[in-house]
Amino acid sequence: MRNQNENISTKRNGIQSSACRQKARIKQRQQADLLLKKKNSLIF
Repeated sequence: MRNQNENISTKRNGIQSSACRQKARIKQRQQADLLLKKKNSLIF
């Protein structure tokens, strides 16, 4: 029983961490886009 529970929890953690990584990537991309927009607005 104990091993099964541990496996389930690690699987859940893995899914959560991958989702967190995706969110972080999206955030970084959004920040980069904002920086580009700021630079472009300065040029124009």
